[in-house]
Amino acid sequence: MQVNGPVVLLVEDNVTLRSTLRCYLDRRLPVQLLEAASAAEALALTRRYDPDVILLDLSLPDQPGLTAIAPLREGRPSRRIIVMASQPEQQHGEAAARAGAWACIPKDALGSQLEPLLWRALPSGNLSLAARCTRWQQIARASRFGRVERSLAGALALVGQGTRWLDAHGPWSGKPRTRLLYLANVMELALVLVVQQHALGI
Repeated sequence: MQVNGPVVLLVEDNVTLRSTLRCYLDRRLPVQLLEAASAAEALALTRRYDPDVILLDLSLPDQPGLTAIAPLREGRPSRRIIVMASQPEQQHGEAAARAGAWACIPKDALGSQLEPLLWRALPSGNLSLAARCTRWQQIARASRFGRVERSLAGALALVGQGTRWLDAHGPWSGKPRTRLLYLANVMELALVLVVQQHALGI
């Protein structure tokens, strides 16, 4: 498999839930999705494809999800692992965080919380400009920003809509981009506004 853009590994032994999540994520996120039904399979896929984000079920057939976190982060401590728990988040959140998980989400909240959580977890440098604008919209809607920060994020996301042509013709065309800090996101989207307002050719 040729990897282009962010890679998300879904580790879930329940075939029905895994299939449902795959359909949901395929429609909503610009990522390449891998699937695993066990910790061993997840580790093999991680070593081969180096996913950016791992969605990890806590109850796996070959070993507990918590003990699988450390091996899955080996070699890339920045990899974000989101634990999916059947029990309420507070019962597993602290243990998951101690094990190295980035976040913990209850399975009964996947429908409402998973998409914005994944948007925040994805490395922005691997996203197309249009996808980054969508990411800002999700952050503006669902994050715990204050009023000013939320308004800024929403405004910048709105400004960036409809700029897919920049991915093909802009200064980022065909060039790898590293993960950008908050300020770099603001500067990039501000440049989009200048390009749109003045119809600059770049």
